[in-house]
Amino acid sequence: MASATGALEPGDKEQRLIEQLRNNMKDVPSLEGDAEFFTSTETLVRFLKARDWDLDESEKMLKSTVEWRRKNDPLHMDCRWCHDNPGYHGIRQVGFDELGRPVIYACFNQATASKPSAEDSIAHCTYLIENAKRTMAPGVSTWVFIMDCSGMSLPACNPRLGYGVTQVFANYYPERLGLVICIHHNALFQGVWNAFKIFLHPNTVAKMHLIRNKKKVREEFEKLFSRELYDWLLAEIKLNKKKPLVQSQREFWKAPGVDAAHDPRGCPSYVARHVDRYLENVAGNPEGTHRPHPNIIDSLNGVIRSVPLPPGESSSVNGGGGGISSPGCPSSSAESAAGTCVEEGDSSEGEEPAAVQNSPGAALEIDEEFQIPKNAYTK
Repeated sequence: MASATGALEPGDKEQRLIEQLRNNMKDVPSLEGDAEFFTSTETLVRFLKARDWDLDESEKMLKSTVEWRRKNDPLHMDCRWCHDNPGYHGIRQVGFDELGRPVIYACFNQATASKPSAEDSIAHCTYLIENAKRTMAPGVSTWVFIMDCSGMSLPACNPRLGYGVTQVFANYYPERLGLVICIHHNALFQGVWNAFKIFLHPNTVAKMHLIRNKKKVREEFEKLFSRELYDWLLAEIKLNKKKPLVQSQREFWKAPGVDAAHDPRGCPSYVARHVDRYLENVAGNPEGTHRPHPNIIDSLNGVIRSVPLPPGESSSVNGGGGGISSPGCPSSSAESAAGTCVEEGDSSEGEEPAAVQNSPGAALEIDEEFQIPKNAYTK
C-alpha cells in the first residue's frame, strides 16, 4: 500500500518478497557512489510494486536498471545542451507540495530548443530527477510535474520524443511519478497524448491530469500546494502566457532585479535553500548537494551568456509592465499576476472546449519522423 507521500508500506507477504529480492541481488556488484541503491527497502519495494509483486519480473527489471545506471552514471549526468544553449530546456524544480514531494515545472514558451530529441530530453530529465531525489525527505518517494503547454509545437512535443522519455522513466524510475498536471493544452497535445498513452501502464495514465478550466486549475493547486507555491505558480504561469515573453522570463535562471515582484527560478523557500545557498552547499558537500537547473548554476558561477531577444520582444523585467500587461490585467506585482493566471485562449469557468474534449489521436496527422517506432511495445 502507498502512503499519502508516495512512500510504500508493504505487508507481511510483501516483506518476504522484499527479502527474497534482496537476497537475489546479493551477488550483483554494487554501484560506485550509490552502493545501497538496489539493497534499500525503498528501491526493492518500488520495483516489486512496478511488476505487481512478481519476483522474477521485478528482479529482471532491477538488474536491468542497475546495469543502466552503471553504464550511464546518472548521479553525475549533466545537460550539455543547456550549458551550450541557455534555456534549451525550461523544465526545473521550483519547490515542494504539501506532502514534501518535489514540484517540477515546465513551460514550452521558456524553452529555446526548436526541435528537441529523445537524447537531450532524457539527459536533462535524468539530471533533474536525480537532483530532485537529493531534496526528498525520508518517506517521500514521488514527484509532481506541472506541464504548461503555452507555446507548444509538434517538434517540442511529438509522440516519438514522448515515447522515448517515458520508456526510460518507466523502466528505470518505476513508481516515482506522483502526479502530472497539464495546463493550457490544446487539440494538438490531446492527439499526441492519445498516440502514446497506450504504451503506458494504466496506473501511470491515471496520474495524468489534463486541466484547462481556470477554476479547476486553482482548485487543484489549492489542494496540493502551500500558499507560497500556489502564488508563485499562478504568477509564473501568467507571465509565461503573455505575448511577447519578457526577457526576465526567457532568462528564468537569473536572479530578479531588486524591484521585481517575481523570481522565475522558483518559490521563495526553494530559492533560499537550494539556489541562494548553492555555492556554499556544494563547496561543503559536492556529492550530496541538490543541483538546480544547469543554467541557474552557470548564472551563479558567472559563466552564462545572455540570450538574444527575438525581434519585437520586450526586455522589461517581470512586474514592470512592458510586454506583459494587457487591458484589465495589471502586472505590477506577483499578487496581481497570480490573480488571473489563466486567461488568453483558455476556457472559462465552464466546461472544457469541445476541440479538446473530442480530439482523438487518429485525427492528428503526424509526420513519420515524429511517429512512435512501429516495433514499440504496447502495455
